[in-house]
Amino acid sequence: MTPLNDSSGAVTIALLAPAVLSVFGLFFCWAWFLDRQRTYLRLIGIAPFVFSIGVLIRIFDEPANPALNAVLSDTAIIGSVLLLAQGILKRSQLAFPMRFCVGVLAVVTGGCGALVYFDPQTAAEIYLRSASCGFVLLVAACRLWLLRTHRSVDTVLNWVLTIFALQFVPRTAIMVELAKSGEDPYSVGTLLWVVMHLVMALLGAALTGAIWAAYLGDVVAGLRRERDADMLTGVLNRGGFEALAAQELRAFSSRGHVMIVCDIDHFKAVNDKFGHAAGDAVLRRFGVLLNASVRLGDVVGRVGGEEFAILARDVDLAGGFALAERLRTALIEESLDDIAPQARVTASFGVAAVAAGASVASVLGEADRQLYLAKRAGRNRTFADQLSMM
Repeated sequence: MTPLNDSSGAVTIALLAPAVLSVFGLFFCWAWFLDRQRTYLRLIGIAPFVFSIGVLIRIFDEPANPALNAVLSDTAIIGSVLLLAQGILKRSQLAFPMRFCVGVLAVVTGGCGALVYFDPQTAAEIYLRSASCGFVLLVAACRLWLLRTHRSVDTVLNWVLTIFALQFVPRTAIMVELAKSGEDPYSVGTLLWVVMHLVMALLGAALTGAIWAAYLGDVVAGLRRERDADMLTGVLNRGGFEALAAQELRAFSSRGHVMIVCDIDHFKAVNDKFGHAAGDAVLRRFGVLLNASVRLGDVVGRVGGEEFAILARDVDLAGGFALAERLRTALIEESLDDIAPQARVTASFGVAAVAAGASVASVLGEADRQLYLAKRAGRNRTFADQLSMM
């Protein structure tokens, strides 16, 4: 390892990335302090400070023992990358399993420490750390791309995270080639050294800026959800459902969407027999069941008194039919003894495929038609065009 010399210019450049990232870290910690429910902000806010610790250990070469310095510095740097990636994933209700995080830490910490212990001047330690950082971020980016969300802030964040991850590939490749030619790939003060630090600072600022924009987008979306939410059931009200469903239909997927409309059977009898409080409790329980059973990105709303609708993304008619059947069966098996002893509630479902260019009203109308057929057939059934289930 090459300790940083006393050049004030070199020190300034080396401190640029941790300084810029730490400023953003303060913003994220402040945001988490104000909004404790968004726990991902805490992870993202801590990450820059952990990264800065790793950089400072390397800059000032403390502790002086090369192997110990490598272990502490690289552990902090890869740890900060894991914190950042985990925070970004948690924002989308995803996460790395603990064994993955422990495995990456063990490989980087143990590998880098061993490399430096046996050869204090080795550059292989830098390659391993750099490649590991890129690998972790790229895996996180791939998992986010698989969500296929249509919000612009999510798309921007995914692209910036992907670019930030991929920049470790040329960085590592350049250092390897320089080492092969006999040059120190990380010699302090060289043009390459300056460029790599400036690129890290700029891309780090871009990434944290994209995360901040995504957070603000989440806040705005949360306010819209409060406006559009049905306060009794926790799903969208009719206006909110139609608006969000229309947005999804404009971003129509080649795999198709499906509209599901469901209606609780004989709901008036529930109110008459057990009272309106029990009826409201049944509606709340059904709303919880719907929210827990659909996927991230599906749109769920209460479109009538006891009528609900689901716009399921990226599925065909058979897939939508299967989802409706799972919901119908789950409601039958749901115990309502805490609401009304011996009460059992069923629901009927109508399913319609969404054609390209279709409006929300037309698709709801077709799904309502299938629901009507299910009720005429005796209720507690799922109907779709050419499909039905007793």
